[in-house]
Amino acid sequence: MKGRKLIVALLTVFSLGVLTQTIAVAAAGAEVTPAFEFFYVQHRTYQDGTVLNRLAFGFEDADTGARLLEDKLESVTLFDPTGAEVTVPEPIFSGVYEARDGEYDGKTGIWWYGNPYPTADYKADLEQELIEGVYNLSAVFDGKEVNGSFNFSGAKALPIIPGSSIKSKLDASGNLICTWAVSYDLSETAPWLQTSVRVLIDIKKKGKIVANISYRVPTHLGRLFMPKDIVDAVKSLGSSYLITIQMRTNDSSTRTYSKSRKLVLK
Repeated sequence: MKGRKLIVALLTVFSLGVLTQTIAVAAAGAEVTPAFEFFYVQHRTYQDGTVLNRLAFGFEDADTGARLLEDKLESVTLFDPTGAEVTVPEPIFSGVYEARDGEYDGKTGIWWYGNPYPTADYKADLEQELIEGVYNLSAVFDGKEVNGSFNFSGAKALPIIPGSSIKSKLDASGNLICTWAVSYDLSETAPWLQTSVRVLIDIKKKGKIVANISYRVPTHLGRLFMPKDIVDAVKSLGSSYLITIQMRTNDSSTRTYSKSRKLVLK
């Protein structure tokens, strides 16, 4: 898989290999044709009892795939599956932050980590209930119309991983090992539902999130391995760190969130 860093786990021995990765980012002031990099409406439930419906989206250059990082959104209109307009509060722009993605391959035992990249996005929480079907989003970005659609499969009853079950430590080599409680509820209630877990690590500096890591693992794995060089990169960016376990449907329609726990990288 070109352009990524891979870590192959063999029993308790980890072997690290590095590949280069190119991240496309549009140059400031360059002429672009905006398109949605992603767009979804999503039902979310948090361990603290918060339940909300979230609209989120980001932009890229349709010609090059380069992410668009400047806030040039002028308007946004959302339509539900019946064609009715959904009231959207003014979207909140995240500002530019550094992100890093990763994924564990259960078939090969490989832990993949991508290189960090700058990104930015918009979000708005909707008061109206979501209904199953295709939502359409129309936006004007930098004077140009952008259209996209998302098939909302309906809100699903997903387990919430308790934040109190999250355990973390650095091993003798400085690698980070995290574990958490695994829920097997879906094996009985909805064994056909395609789900996964994301480990979310927010990196803070002076109380502000400056970067994050989003690492996807199989639903029932219950652990994360992060090599020392990634740990050191995280420590170089911030002074405090929070870890959250997200359960998700793979179509992005439903997510649940544990309470966040402080991550100690010493």
